[in-house]
Amino acid sequence: MRKAYGQSHIGKVREDNQDSFYINESIGFYSVADGIGGLEAGEVASCFTLDELNRILFEFTSVDPGIPSISVLHIMVNQVSSELRAQVLQNTGTTLVFTLVSGREAAFVNVGDSPGYLFRKGFLRQITRDHNLAEQMVRLGRITSAQAKVHPYRNRLTAYIGMEGEVYPEIGIIPLQPEDRILLCSDGLTGMVSEKSIEKVLQETPDCEKAVKILVQMALNAGGHDNVSVVVVDI
Repeated sequence: MRKAYGQSHIGKVREDNQDSFYINESIGFYSVADGIGGLEAGEVASCFTLDELNRILFEFTSVDPGIPSISVLHIMVNQVSSELRAQVLQNTGTTLVFTLVSGREAAFVNVGDSPGYLFRKGFLRQITRDHNLAEQMVRLGRITSAQAKVHPYRNRLTAYIGMEGEVYPEIGIIPLQPEDRILLCSDGLTGMVSEKSIEKVLQETPDCEKAVKILVQMALNAGGHDNVSVVVVDI
């Protein structure tokens, strides 16, 4: 049995909310998207991406229940990215992070820098890997993961939904355990609240709705410099 809750807030600085989240309990689909500032219609891009992805996943799982293969998930993400460019705008884009939960497994998929976490036995661990220049520098051994969190290149994306050409999402399928929690969010949370503080909230707040509301408020209390969206899924 699963329970989930999501919330999105404009923050204290931005004039519009370019974040979106989508929850479809019937197929175990949970997602967050963050429209890219500097491009056009970010709020449209994030909403379109999650709506279209939900449609595709619903049609697929109606015929073949369960988690699609990694190759099929790759195709789905690229289909959505192409449709965003063709049907909405070529000069638009959004990050994407989602999980698809089926039975005792969860697929984690991300493009961009909206992170996905697994909270297990009191500890928080990021499952996804960011697509930005700072993360590339980590992979090359030039900076540490801790330095990447505050590096000026952390906001320079190397991949996003709506980009020209093929998208290469990070995809992983992991086994779940009872009492696991999944956290999906935009960087409006992680840019304002430390992972240790997020972990503490998840440790001390068993109700997912209350945990989400606390996390969003913490981001606002820290300045709310960006839109913030949070989804928590309790297994």
